[in-house]
Amino acid sequence: PEFRSADGKFGGYLSAGVSQSEGFDLVQSDARTDGDPQFSTKSVSGNFDYKLSNSVTLSLYTHFTDDERKTKQNKTGSIPSVREIKGNNERSQNVLRLDWQPDAVSTLTIWGHHQVFQSDSRTFRLDTGVQAALSKRTQELWEPQFQYTRQIGQQQLLTIGGEHDIRRARGQTVKGASTNQTESAGWIQDEISVLPWIDVVLGGRYTSNSEAGGFFSPQTTLLLKPGNFRGRFTYTRGFRSPDFGELAFNFIEAGGVGVIGNPNLSPEKSTSYTSNIEYYFDRAKIGASFFRHEVSDLIQFVGGTCSAAEAVGLGVPSANCFKTSNVANTRSQGFELEAGAKPWDWLYMETGYMYLDSRNLDTDSFLFTRSPHSLKTRVRVEYDGWDFTTRVRYFSSFGFSDLNGNSRIDPNEKAPSNIQVDMRLSRMLKNGIEIYGGAENITSSRMNVRAGSIPVAGEHLWFVGMRMAL
Repeated sequence: PEFRSADGKFGGYLSAGVSQSEGFDLVQSDARTDGDPQFSTKSVSGNFDYKLSNSVTLSLYTHFTDDERKTKQNKTGSIPSVREIKGNNERSQNVLRLDWQPDAVSTLTIWGHHQVFQSDSRTFRLDTGVQAALSKRTQELWEPQFQYTRQIGQQQLLTIGGEHDIRRARGQTVKGASTNQTESAGWIQDEISVLPWIDVVLGGRYTSNSEAGGFFSPQTTLLLKPGNFRGRFTYTRGFRSPDFGELAFNFIEAGGVGVIGNPNLSPEKSTSYTSNIEYYFDRAKIGASFFRHEVSDLIQFVGGTCSAAEAVGLGVPSANCFKTSNVANTRSQGFELEAGAKPWDWLYMETGYMYLDSRNLDTDSFLFTRSPHSLKTRVRVEYDGWDFTTRVRYFSSFGFSDLNGNSRIDPNEKAPSNIQVDMRLSRMLKNGIEIYGGAENITSSRMNVRAGSIPVAGEHLWFVGMRMAL
């Protein structure tokens, strides 16, 4: 429900939901004893705002989510019993915000953000009921932030902002039982209208992290808009400091995989170049984009990289022990072609093609899970309250999993190319109720990229629903 007081000063909304679902094994076998996983999620949120004056508004957003899951593991040589893993994740988030408009050409916004995440995972042997493993931690974030914008004449829009993050983690799965990290950042941006059809955006951000040091990230954007032509050209630098999981976590996931952080990580730094050009006709458009994205010191969890002592400490085989490391310097570049048309009011069509060359620059090999070629097409028909949309996507073969650990894509490590077809049909009734249904993955060829081996064909997903406006 949404509400607003009679004088318009106070208002907001409340929202709550519950969902439950069950999973299934893609590969059925009588030898499997792990059973079907079960999931349950409960959430509640709300937003409230109050006008202190015509120019000042105070608002509060709050959100809480409780996610529970139950899974089972097969027997092993060392543990001759089926094990049940009960996991519970809770997240609470509160954002207090003040919006002030001191005059007609400027605004000031101040945020106060607090977030707490709690994770509790327990493993029990079903033959004895004894708890075999415990994984528990709490993460907390405090984040004050401000941003000020001001229109200068008709040609400039200036933005200045800053933030300070205080991050904390504690618990049984954190090295040393607790860890802290702070990060501060300040940014400035100026949007300049050089001519009626030329805009330039100049900006930069400086970030200082207590673990990773400081870095300045400049940004430059050129916008061209003569007539029906649109062009956008950008250059940016990026910086990402390692998070808690990558630095200090030390636990076993539900699947029996060990995860170990690395306190000696270097931050990721990136450089991006993009250009996009489009031309608009009366009922159609065409466009092309070119991009190049470089990342140094890419951070990933890599299996088999833990020391023997670390693997033994977690109680997992070395091959199942994943540790973070700066794995490579990478480059992704390519281009994308797009076109769309609306020949009649009831029909819209769009199609596109993308070529991607994504490589590990240290070994000059293609990166895994990236398709070099992909196509996409969407057709939407709207007529007399009916809406039918179909989407077709094609992905060429790509490296799926590095089974032998040589950081190269071998023939037996490729997933096959696949075509994905999704459809949706809806009907809007006169009383404001929309009913809809459809199917995803009609071709049963969608790749399950989260698995650890070359995947079998995917599964169909059929859905039906209703949406009502009161």
